[in-house]
Amino acid sequence: MDRDDEFWEGVVARLDMVLIVAGAPGEGRRELINDLIELVQETHLPSPPWNPPHLLHSPSSSSASCSSDEGDETSPPPSKKLKLSSPSASSSHPLLLAPNPIPSLPHPPSLTSYLKTHLNKPFILRSYLQQTGWPALDPSSPWKNRDYLLSIVGRGRIVPVEIGGEYTEEGWGQGMIKFEDFLERVGFGLSEEEKEKRRKEGDARPPLYLAQHALLTHFPRLRRDVLLPDYIYLEPPESEVEGGYRRPPTEDGLLINVWVGGEGRSSPSHTVCCISTPKIPLHGADTPSFASLGSLLQLLQSAPIPSFSVLSSLVDASHPDLPLSLAFSF
Repeated sequence: MDRDDEFWEGVVARLDMVLIVAGAPGEGRRELINDLIELVQETHLPSPPWNPPHLLHSPSSSSASCSSDEGDETSPPPSKKLKLSSPSASSSHPLLLAPNPIPSLPHPPSLTSYLKTHLNKPFILRSYLQQTGWPALDPSSPWKNRDYLLSIVGRGRIVPVEIGGEYTEEGWGQGMIKFEDFLERVGFGLSEEEKEKRRKEGDARPPLYLAQHALLTHFPRLRRDVLLPDYIYLEPPESEVEGGYRRPPTEDGLLINVWVGGEGRSSPSHTVCCISTPKIPLHGADTPSFASLGSLLQLLQSAPIPSFSVLSSLVDASHPDLPLSLAFSF
């Protein structure tokens, strides 16, 4: 990298820090910073254009309507009509060990059916992203392709990451890293042979995890590749939410976060804060019951403002310490 590139990538990184750390508060500031970043990239840090191996759809095809207006980088993609297909063999298999299995619906429910029947109950829609034609899954613009992501995001961008293993382990930390370096570290763009070689040889570098980050707000051009289901715009009845329901104070009333990690990434058992009745996941019938009691008791005893120790289970569910775990038996 020559000195000019290094300087301008530093400029982009500093602008990114305004978005990540300060949040660019104030009317029009986020848009202004995004415009400045794009100007620097176009003028001083041009990226190689993305050349897809082949296009599955012609420009006149109705499915090509996924792409948004070229003049508006931040506009959401148009909605697409669901392609209803017959249920696959796997879609009708219940969770055999569960007394109350989560239903797997053969078709996406209508908005009326969703409000009447499914609003407060979990359900599974198999192949939903394929049925709705997510551009992110299209072979002509796949998110799994590192070159495509870099052509959309541009050079010099940075993202916040967790560094190390699970956040309960010694040496865990947080930091900032170039987006392109992050993709390389977690295995984007590697062939299966390269991934296997990395597994055998190991990697002395600590693992990275991009967790709970508003990536689509940070990189608005990626937002065009995502089609949001209409269900998220429906509000629960006020009687079901104490104090009434209020949407997040964002422009579209939505909070969309993204998690990206390499192979083997996991998060320890922890408490999830809910706006209404909490749903507590239980382990399988072959798992000792004490393995999840730490999370349950911590949930029941949690303070109004949970601390790190309250949110995290005192019992490691994957590797429980038997004497400690037995202390949580009823």
